[in-house]
Amino acid sequence: MSLRSCAIDVPGYADPVRNPWLLLSVGVLIALAVGYWVWTQPAERRVAEIGSAAAFECAVPIEVASYVVSPPPTRPAQRPIPGIVPADFVPVEAVVCDHFADGDISADRWVTFHERHFRGDLSGLVEQVNALSDRETLFPGGCGDEYSLAPVEDMWLVDATGRAMEPSYPLNDCGLPNQGAVYTARQLPDVSTVEHRVQISDYGVEMWQGCSPTFSAPIAGQRDLRLELFSGPSSYCRFDTTGSLPLFGGVTAYSDTILSEVVVRLSPSGPCAESAGTVLTSILQNSGPNSGPVPVSIEVDGCRRLIADGFVPLSPVPEDVLEELLG
Repeated sequence: MSLRSCAIDVPGYADPVRNPWLLLSVGVLIALAVGYWVWTQPAERRVAEIGSAAAFECAVPIEVASYVVSPPPTRPAQRPIPGIVPADFVPVEAVVCDHFADGDISADRWVTFHERHFRGDLSGLVEQVNALSDRETLFPGGCGDEYSLAPVEDMWLVDATGRAMEPSYPLNDCGLPNQGAVYTARQLPDVSTVEHRVQISDYGVEMWQGCSPTFSAPIAGQRDLRLELFSGPSSYCRFDTTGSLPLFGGVTAYSDTILSEVVVRLSPSGPCAESAGTVLTSILQNSGPNSGPVPVSIEVDGCRRLIADGFVPLSPVPEDVLEELLG
């Protein structure tokens, strides 16, 4: 008796010997799986070059870099090439540069940003840096555009002798750097912080923080600001108005909800002849029928009015709000 004659018929079972299309489909799937396994094999990552810690310095944050007038930091012509941590390199410190500058600007247009030094057990960080990259995803449509815009943070590692190297990061299945090592570094004890300062142009102040260092008083109108749809500013330019000409006093950055929340609590301003010695200016964004930017000023003292261009002045702005806006 042959084996075929002893076979049991099972409902829904297709014998590949009798069904060549099924056999072909299985072969195609196997070929695709093997192809994916071969073609998505992560590329071998190079070992980082080691240099002196003096060869590393934080770059100016990109948000203000194009506005810098003095002094741009002196940077070496070329850093050692980044890569995985060499086997003979034992880091004792991780240096991480803040990717964003502080929002506040001084009266003479200086902006600060920081490099932070972390010390401790870096063995877990080294493992993350030296990990293999993930295989590419079969579903690239699931890689969001927002995640792809995440900045690559600048970090370098220093050993006990003062040598340093810059790590590269393994790629995730979307082909983007996995920066978990930076997060690990930031969980270590923060032993020191170095402050860097650069001066930016007046144009840079306005483009970056949205208020002009040149004073321009809004012109009051008849519309009621409390009935409009607008988003409050996130930064305020400060002016000393006690002299013949207003003097720029710097920029303070805040949450954009402060002004939006206080406007509805104000009333139309009555007659007031007091002069303000300090005035904050900024830009509202009107999202109503007359959409667009709306210049606004806030009198810190005197009548304590809020005057938006084209709108009825409102007052008095509460003292606790003014104190918060002044920092």
